Amino acid sequence: MYPGAFARVRSERVAAIMADSGEQLTYGELEDRSRRLSRLLYDAGLRRGDVVALLTDNALRAFEVYWAALRSGLYLTAVNCHLTADEAAYIIGDCGARVLVVSAGLGDLAATVAGPARGWNCDGLRRRGRGLRIV
Repeated sequence: MYPGAFARVRSERVAAIMADSGEQLTYGELEDRSRRLSRLLYDAGLRRGDVVALLTDNALRAFEVYWAALRSGLYLTAVNCHLTADEAAYIIGDCGARVLVVSAGLGDLAATVAGPARGWNCDGLRRRGRGLRIV
């Protein structure tokens, strides 16, 4: 069921829990954050049918990116953080991603994968904070 349905009824209800840390994400947080991210992606020029690549470690924030893409009609390509930079760059290029969303802890890999040497303009959309970086 769509998180917004749960958020309207009981926004404080837990949507996901990280087993190792106990970190929690409520339906209200998921709804609010995914809505804000979908707006940011729209304002950046992404439209229905465009592709967002997600390079992440095992993090709750990935749910927010997933639901933001889903609610916006965007395709999401998940990229395994254990791949080499060349492998990740191939996947990102092959899927036609217009935006790469990266876990904050993977900044070095992201810089190699999405740097100017690979044809990405990292000056366009850049937002840091709360565990994700969008390039």
